[in-house]
Amino acid sequence: MKISFLIIFLALSAGLSAQNYIKTANDCYDEKKYKWVIENYQKALDAKTYQEKDYITIITRIGYAQMQEKNFREAARLFTESVKAKPDNNAYSWWNLGASQYSLGSYAEAIASYEKAKPGYANNAVNLSSIWFEQARAMYYAGDYENAWKNYQQSYKLDSTNIDAVTGLAASAYSLGKYEDAIAYYDLVISRGTGPEDAGFLSDMYFWKGKSQSALSQNEKALGSYEMAISLDSTHDNAYALAGDAAIALKYYTTGVKYYTRAIELGNTDKGAMAARYYMRGKAHNNLKDYSAALADLNKALELKPDYLSPHWDIAAVWYNQEKYKQALEAYTKCLGLYKDTASLRSLYYWRGETYRAIKDYKNAAKDYNMSLKLDPGYGAAAWAIATVTKEEQRYKDAIPLYTRAIDMYKENKSSLDDLQYWRGFCYLRLKDTANAIEDFKKALQVNSNLVDPNMEMGHIHFARKEFYSANTYYNKSFSAIKDSSRLALIWLRKGISNLRTNNTYSATSDLKNSIRYDSLNPAAHRYLGEANYMSKYFNTAVTDFTRCISLYKNNKDSLPVMYAYRAQVYAQLKKYAEALADYEQAAKLQPKEKNHLAEAGKYAFELKQYAKVKDIYTKLIAAYKPAEKTELAFAYYAKGRAAYELNEKQQAVADFTRALEYYPEYAEAKQWLNTAKGSAN
Repeated sequence: MKISFLIIFLALSAGLSAQNYIKTANDCYDEKKYKWVIENYQKALDAKTYQEKDYITIITRIGYAQMQEKNFREAARLFTESVKAKPDNNAYSWWNLGASQYSLGSYAEAIASYEKAKPGYANNAVNLSSIWFEQARAMYYAGDYENAWKNYQQSYKLDSTNIDAVTGLAASAYSLGKYEDAIAYYDLVISRGTGPEDAGFLSDMYFWKGKSQSALSQNEKALGSYEMAISLDSTHDNAYALAGDAAIALKYYTTGVKYYTRAIELGNTDKGAMAARYYMRGKAHNNLKDYSAALADLNKALELKPDYLSPHWDIAAVWYNQEKYKQALEAYTKCLGLYKDTASLRSLYYWRGETYRAIKDYKNAAKDYNMSLKLDPGYGAAAWAIATVTKEEQRYKDAIPLYTRAIDMYKENKSSLDDLQYWRGFCYLRLKDTANAIEDFKKALQVNSNLVDPNMEMGHIHFARKEFYSANTYYNKSFSAIKDSSRLALIWLRKGISNLRTNNTYSATSDLKNSIRYDSLNPAAHRYLGEANYMSKYFNTAVTDFTRCISLYKNNKDSLPVMYAYRAQVYAQLKKYAEALADYEQAAKLQPKEKNHLAEAGKYAFELKQYAKVKDIYTKLIAAYKPAEKTELAFAYYAKGRAAYELNEKQQAVADFTRALEYYPEYAEAKQWLNTAKGSAN
């Protein structure tokens, strides 16, 4: 203690031997040889060779020596005797009585003794600061953090060099949950560190600063503080452990494993602390998908602390993450038998339900979700999960009110509300209730306009309605988070078609190429890319596109003939009439009931002057047309007549032109060629 005492030389009137006891004790007291102090003063007391006026001084000195020898109970007895004999003007004894009582864990008594010591040091700021500090410390350990905080402040006010008071302020602030204040005081303590001898102490200060930052979820700063603690004391196992905690909170799982490994290597006599380190390292391994290491650590935690509940839960999670659902079900079921609190049970039922859902056991999944809701009717996650299971069973009508319930539970949680609105809209859409679906999709987009799924569905709705500009607006917001190639291929395809239908062939071409990039075997993308190139008059490229389509559609009896017809149109633009004719004939062969293919074939047979083929084609068409198709029959007879004329079959030509005029009397070209044919026939 910071105190100076006037050495009182005892005037002893007894014999030489008694005088030697007192002198020897005094000398030993000055030399801090406390065992000899106790022995010699006690001999003097036993011999009763002291002066009465010196008695309190002697027992006070014996008490102080006993305290230095850590015989606190005996010290407290002697100081108590001292203050009973002299209750006033005995501040030194009251102070030391408080110190002895504190060391014995008698904090209430210590606090009272310190209070009685204060008046005696009213004019000594340094000593008074120390008394306020020690009283604050007793209050702190008695759990009275508020008064400890006040007393530490008073101590610091009296002596701003009292670093112990600042440390106490930091500890009290931490215990009171005043973490910002705690950080400020720890920084003040740290700033006063002077050299290598402070390393251990400073390491502890950085450690507690880190704990304060962790309490405020300032995990990046906390990690830095723990690392400073480690740099000052490489054996600080708790600093390594909490650095691991901070790293895991930041999702720096590899770093977390490193720090927990070191904490485990350094060890700790507390098995519970060691179990916690293995447990947390197991969690980090799980997040790193190192499942065998995770299971090893979690089981080690249980070995060290068999009543440790948390590892059981995480073992279940490890099995779940590996998609080993049988083991996960067994582990979650075991947890349900171990945990007793409602909050844990509701979550465990939920996760076992999730496991059942993963194996499509929707019945048992629903049972567990309902059990979770029974334990906590406001548990939104379980309400959402029941709706999801019902949706996955394609019971869309039943799912809608379940989603509505979940929406009501999450109405203040916008990050979840948008998803719930989307999924209810999804169910409406599957029931062909487009109006309600659109309403829900729009509500979802009001929360977050960049959500992928609602934008995509709105795009599909507008696409189906041929509202292509609107479709593209929504499709343009659908790409950001989609990873699935098939979905990307579909969106790019429909975006391309939308641009094509609004005559934006440049963008359409780019979109359709993107669709092919995600799905090179997507026949529709090749087909519309061919159309875009045709519209842009890139005819050779269009031929390549439709040739690819013919290969891709080879097993599609409805689409294959259409692809031949499309390629024929492109060949015609290139004036490759033989190729166009061949493709139309192939289309007609594949789709004999489609008369347009045969009609187009006849057209290009005529261009190639293959009149016999023209005659044959239109003879077939005349047989195929119905009597009501007068315009078509008129042209067929006209074309057949032209072929007959070119084959020098004049009478047949006259007959065909005549039939053409029967179906269409105003057919000017038929009249002209009829007259020509009659003249030639005569």
